[in-house]
Amino acid sequence: MTLHRTQARADRHLLAKQFPEAFSETGGGRRKKPLKRGIAHDLVRIGVIDEDGNFLTVRRIMDAVQVYCKGPKYTYTLAQGGPRYDLDGNPCGEVSAEEQARAQEKLKARGWDGFFDADGAPRSNPKRRAA
Repeated sequence: MTLHRTQARADRHLLAKQFPEAFSETGGGRRKKPLKRGIAHDLVRIGVIDEDGNFLTVRRIMDAVQVYCKGPKYTYTLAQGGPRYDLDGNPCGEVSAEEQARAQEKLKARGWDGFFDADGAPRSNPKRRAA
């Protein structure tokens, strides 16, 4: 894993600590929520502080949000549709039908649809389906 990606993953954990109503911690047992469109811009405006008390750069914030939104768990939440959430966990917009359909296609194309139980819970030991 590159240093850049490692930093983005660490910054993603900062987001979960500082904005727990919007970002769930990996392995925390909470499902990810669809985030408000433009939430990264809200984070830049408010500021995210690292462990040393320094503000994260715009690039680091954007990378952390991008890493958070990649992968099967976030894609699954989009595929389910419903409300999007702001930094305080308040509903703020909806996942569009087009976004929902695109997420469903992505799950199927990447074999990620096998990562979830019938009720939508992530499986503890998923087997990727052949695409």
